[in-house]
Amino acid sequence: MNASLKKELEIFATKERLLLLEGIFNAKAGHPGGSLSIAELMAYLYNVEMKVDASNPKWEDRDRFVLSKGHAAPALYATLALKGFFPTEDMKTLRKSDSYLQGHPSMKCVPGVDMSTGSLGQGISAAVGMALGQKILSSKYVIPKKNAISLDSHMIDYKIYVLCSDGDLMEGISYEAASLAGTLKLNKLIVLYDSNNVCLDGKTALTFNENISMRFISQGWRVITVEDGNNVEAISNAITEAKKSEDKPTLIEIKTVIGKGSMLEGTNKVHGSPLTKEDITKLKEKWEIRDIPFQISQNTCDEFRALINERCNSLNEKFMNLVSTLEEPIQKELAFFMGKDKSIDFKDLIYEGSNISSSPGKVSINVLDPSKVAIMIA
Repeated sequence: MNASLKKELEIFATKERLLLLEGIFNAKAGHPGGSLSIAELMAYLYNVEMKVDASNPKWEDRDRFVLSKGHAAPALYATLALKGFFPTEDMKTLRKSDSYLQGHPSMKCVPGVDMSTGSLGQGISAAVGMALGQKILSSKYVIPKKNAISLDSHMIDYKIYVLCSDGDLMEGISYEAASLAGTLKLNKLIVLYDSNNVCLDGKTALTFNENISMRFISQGWRVITVEDGNNVEAISNAITEAKKSEDKPTLIEIKTVIGKGSMLEGTNKVHGSPLTKEDITKLKEKWEIRDIPFQISQNTCDEFRALINERCNSLNEKFMNLVSTLEEPIQKELAFFMGKDKSIDFKDLIYEGSNISSSPGKVSINVLDPSKVAIMIA
């Protein structure tokens, strides 16, 4: 990673922290601890790694991001605002009763949010379903090779990134889903584990001593560890390695410091209460930023958005050009898949020739059409 990009990501992480802290302080509620700890990770994902497009948030071959630790929504909102998914000014409305930016993210309300989350463990489980949908669709929509030495290419080639916490991994639902992901070899699934060793009531070790790495390895996953979660180069190297996996999902344990930078960093006191005005002022002095709430210049935002536009602006056009090369029935099927209305009549899930037999209290279905099921999963 060159020095210029590294500096750009450091600036982005600082602006992200500033925006999320002011949003939480203005709301008088929120979770600053787990939001502050992931700033560098979010900066790297959205500026360098992920295929996303603020002008077309539902672009079908985009990479998916699931914030399983939904209470860190301020970090996700700040990132999306800085990248142009919605105005940075809207961070002033965080947690207000009439705002779309609530304490946990909603995919129905917030541009750029791929999954509604909040209940711990649920985000990981949903992401496993999304990864299964990706695998089915990838195998279905293939561009045939052009000659004897070229390879078939897959149109649906997105990855699913999940950011989880200790709390997510305490929930049984996450392990049931992880077991399925390992069994099905969902190699496009990358779980980023924010490992800060602190929970709401104190040190995680008081209630949770599992060997997370060995548990995931036993379920058929690759496991990678990043010792310094504020080092963007280390994060980059780990994700690059994870993307090489051909037959396993990957868990990346990222060691972070809860409440990074605040006077309460490393303690449970920063988990779920806004920082004091004094603490925020000291952080601004440290970052050499004027003490003007929600002050992010348009030039700064434009520079951040250029990073994503340079990588992703042409990708959707290329994808649609590939769609136009497919046979007409497949194009129609993809058009339905990419449309807003994905409702499917129950009877349409059945293969032609199958039947539904019923008797009082009993319904049996012979065969489900996997392409329709994939649409529902994805």
